[in-house]
Amino acid sequence: MAQPAGETGVLLQRATLALQDGDLDAARTLFSNALAQDADSLYARTRLGTISAMEGDLDAAERLFREVLARAPGYKLALNNLGSVHIEKGQYTQAIECLTAATRVDSRYAKAHHNLAIAQRKVGDLRGYVRSLKRSMLLHFKLDAKGELARLRRGRWARSLRKRNREAGSADDATRESA
Repeated sequence: MAQPAGETGVLLQRATLALQDGDLDAARTLFSNALAQDADSLYARTRLGTISAMEGDLDAAERLFREVLARAPGYKLALNNLGSVHIEKGQYTQAIECLTAATRVDSRYAKAHHNLAIAQRKVGDLRGYVRSLKRSMLLHFKLDAKGELARLRRGRWARSLRKRNREAGSADDATRESA
């Protein structure tokens, strides 16, 4: 995040620290104050959405992320966070759209690649899942990506996908062969 000069920059720094410390009330107050001083602050508005999502108010979070994207369609933090909200809401196709856009804006954005892998896994896109997960690992994002790949190799995920497909009456031959 580029730091604005003056009091707004100080508020954003303090708010970010409060958010990192888990003090959501203090972070919300500080980000709101920063937004009152600079109504165009994409970062403050996005972080207010992040706080809403953390508190479970996914509709408010989505509204705030969409406000940011209306002002700056390529703002990667809002794209990633909106994708995360879509995942939480079970809207995986919309999540993939947002997260793909975020990775197009910044191909080295590890969090977006990881979240994209989650959404791809939810829709059964095994190739996309592995590709995105590997990309997030290559970008040195501190996740349990190695554990995810190990689990995938052991076949648990592939077996559960086959079982789900059998239950739905449409076994996927490609998945069956990969186990």
